[in-house]
Amino acid sequence: MPKFPSCSGTEGKPMDWRAIAGEFLATALFVWAGCGAAVASSKWGTDLSAADLVAISLGFGLAITTLAYGFGHISGGHMNPAVTFSFVWLRDMDLKTGLLYMLAQFAGAWFGALVLWGCTASLVFYCDLNDARYPYSSVRLS
Repeated sequence: MPKFPSCSGTEGKPMDWRAIAGEFLATALFVWAGCGAAVASSKWGTDLSAADLVAISLGFGLAITTLAYGFGHISGGHMNPAVTFSFVWLRDMDLKTGLLYMLAQFAGAWFGALVLWGCTASLVFYCDLNDARYPYSSVRLS
C-alpha cells in the first residue's frame, strides 16, 4: 500500500510546515468553492431542482478533485479531519502530525467560510427585512 507524504517528525526530521499550510489552504479553498457553489445556486429549502443539485454536486466534486491533485503531493490532500483521523488510527501518521493536520483543517474550513461570507454577505443583506425574526434590521419595508 503506498504511503502518502506526511510531515512526521518522529524520525528526527523537522516538522514539515509546508504540509500543514497546504492542508489549511486546501481546506479553505474547498469550503469556499464547494459551499460557494451551493450559495451561487440562490435556491433555499425545497426550491432545489435536480439540475441545481447536480450543479452543486459538480462544484464540490470538481473542487475536491482539483485540490487533491494540486495539494496531494504536498500534504497527502486529506482536506478532511475524518480522513486524517483514519490515517492516525491506522498508524500511517503519528498523533502529533495528525492533530496538527486536523487543527489546520478546522482553521482552514473556518477561514474558507469567512471568505465566502465576505464574498456573498451583500447578496442577502436585504432578504427578509419584514421578518420579525431579524430585529437587527433597521430598515422595514411596508
